[in-house]
Amino acid sequence: MKRNIKLVLLILVATIYIIAGALLFFNIQSMEAPEIIINIEVGEINSETAVLNTKMDIYNPNGFEIVTENLLFVTTTPDGYEIANSLIEGGKIGAKQRKTFSEEFVFSFNGKSPDLLISKITGNIGANIFFLQKTIPLNVGIITSLENLIDELTIPSIDTSIEVLDITNEGIEINATLDVYNPNEFEINIGNISNNIETKAGKKIGSVDIAGASIPGKQKVKINVKGMLLLEAFNEKNIELNLSGKVGATIAGFEKNLSFNIKSKIIIPDVEQLLFSEDNPTILSVKIKGKFTLRGYLFEIIMEVDNTYKVDLIFRDSTSELYYVKNGYHQFIGRCNKIDDIIVKSGEKDITHCDILVPYSKFFSIDRQTDWIMNAVTSKISIVGVNQSAFFEVRGYQEINIIT
Repeated sequence: MKRNIKLVLLILVATIYIIAGALLFFNIQSMEAPEIIINIEVGEINSETAVLNTKMDIYNPNGFEIVTENLLFVTTTPDGYEIANSLIEGGKIGAKQRKTFSEEFVFSFNGKSPDLLISKITGNIGANIFFLQKTIPLNVGIITSLENLIDELTIPSIDTSIEVLDITNEGIEINATLDVYNPNEFEINIGNISNNIETKAGKKIGSVDIAGASIPGKQKVKINVKGMLLLEAFNEKNIELNLSGKVGATIAGFEKNLSFNIKSKIIIPDVEQLLFSEDNPTILSVKIKGKFTLRGYLFEIIMEVDNTYKVDLIFRDSTSELYYVKNGYHQFIGRCNKIDDIIVKSGEKDITHCDILVPYSKFFSIDRQTDWIMNAVTSKISIVGVNQSAFFEVRGYQEINIIT
């Protein structure tokens, strides 16, 4: 009896194992292929290298654990140049679980075309359940376009300021400071530069002497250059430095060139700021002479201009007024409005004069205790050929004894 019971139990256990084995066999044979999402990005670009960031997201839809192994990642350019070849460490993925495998590769194009990257990932995905084993080969190809990456080479931005070094009849000698900012992650080179300084209407009024330059990534570089402007630049409210040339860069070992044309506004200093310089003053002296005439007392105002500049100057719309001054009080005597424009050549002196006739009725009413006679000369000074001008007033005082 006992022997029969043992036999039945043995048969029952064997049956269970056979059924379980069959179920496992059919289960592993019906193993579903995992869902694989691969993302490849290129980043951290500089002149010599870039970083290839690879992420492989694998989802196991099966009811049992799977294993990834021997994952080989190879990336080439279209002409077959290999830029990456490395094993990605695999691992186990639980049932109904997701796992991400990632790797970074530092590479260089070494002058090869970087428009496309062809990547292949090979390896095995398998399952081991007791004595049962199944393996699925993995062979995935990915094409990554880098056209947008290469096209992201951005031309630099340029801000321009100028300093007037000298003014002559030939033009305005300037020192221009170009603040050049490189918005790219990598160094760029600027070359084959041509330039014009133009009015808003496009008329050329000058240029600067500028050579090429190298600007590191995400940095600003100051470039100082010298140039010349025509004197008529003072007549313009807005002028621009028009630069054109080539901007080039080495991107992870690949050379990329791009033509550029940049316009940068230039602010011209006021004539007043230049002509009233303490370092180079224009000297205007005023003298007063007087004499009796049949019609009244005649004041002769003599104005002498000493042009210390290297450019011809013109004095326009000049007037001269006389006042008696006593105890700080000014009493108007007369005015001269008809003063001819004065053009004074560079480095020379010139004299002009005007007369103020005071009737005797007014002249003899002058208090002999008057302290001074004050002459106030106003004028607009400018550079010959320039519309812009600076207003100035010069006051001179003279003792009353010229009429006593």
